[in-house]
Order: sequence, then structure tokens, then C-alpha cells
Amino acid sequence: MTGSLSDDKMAVSSAKVKVAVFGCSGRYLLNGETSRRFLFLIESRQLPTFSSISTVLVSFELANALILASLRWIRRPLSPTLHISLSLAGADMFTSLVIGIGLIVNSLLPQVFSIQIDKCSQLVIEALRMGGMYTSIGHLLTLAVNHYLGIKKPLHYPSLMTTRNITVIVLALWIIPPSSFAIYFSLLEQDGFAIIGCDYE
Repeated sequence: MTGSLSDDKMAVSSAKVKVAVFGCSGRYLLNGETSRRFLFLIESRQLPTFSSISTVLVSFELANALILASLRWIRRPLSPTLHISLSLAGADMFTSLVIGIGLIVNSLLPQVFSIQIDKCSQLVIEALRMGGMYTSIGHLLTLAVNHYLGIKKPLHYPSLMTTRNITVIVLALWIIPPSSFAIYFSLLEQDGFAIIGCDYE
């Protein structure tokens, strides 16, 4: 009997400590499914990992935002290299944002708050995430080709890398990858957007 009372006191003390740490009411902490999930993520180190990744993504967002903010002080017209580089900064910023949204939708909401997002929204986010990654890769390849032409064909470089051509290339890099993944998800039989209303398990 004494041992049982001692165990109960230890359990209550542990609960009080957790309440003090997380600022939750004792009843909610002991009975709430959300609190149990939250504590599990803390103890399994999943939440610290999520927080670390989120911090890195926010840092990328701020760094690229500063690069884009410097555009107002850059002299016109933009050189091809600078034009592509600024677009690359925007692509990296977009990709980091979509990855962050994906972490929230696919990990934080269902695991901690038991909120399930519909499959269509998840597919849209996935198409944007994968498309954003290929958009960034495409910008890097374009920069490589740009430098190659500048070195190997300096006389033809101005006529090849015109503002119009660069604009067309940049627009294609932004539009084609996400659209390709959206079309691919739409063409999957018995899967993806092909399911009416995306209502499937």
C-alpha cells in the first residue's frame, strides 16, 4: 500500500514538473492526446530535429530575402549572370518555404495535433516541393552554361545571352518543373489527382 502511494506521489510530481516546463494544465497534460503526442516527440527527439530543420529553413529564407532586397540598389540593365543569380535566390527562397510547409503539413499537424490534410493538398505541396528543387538545379545548370559561353564564345556571348533569351529561360525554369510534376500526378492511374476528389487512403 505504501509502495502504491509512493508511486502515485512520484507520478503526480512528474506531472507537475512537466506542467511547469510546458505550461499546460495537469488534466490536459495527463488526458490530452495532443499533449501525450507532444511529450513523445520531445522524448524521442523528433521535435528538436523538426525545430532545427525549421531554423535552417528560416535562415535560408532570410538570406535569400536579403539578396532579393538588394535588387533596388543594383544598376540597370542587369547582366545575364546577375539576372540568373537573382532568380536562383528567389527559387531557393520558394523551395525553402515549400519544404517548411511540407514539414508542417506532413509531420507536425498529423503527429502532434492529429490534423489530417486532404491528399490533394499534399500532392500539390509535393509537386511544388519537387518542382522547386528542379527549378533551383536548372538555375545552377543555366549559370554553368552562361559561364561556359562567356569563356568559349566571348564574341557571340552578347547575341546569345540577351535579356529576352534570359527572361524566357528563367520563366521556363519556374513554370516547367512544377507543371511537369502536377501533370505526372494527374496521369497516374488509380492514384494521384486521377482519383475523384483525391478521396483515397
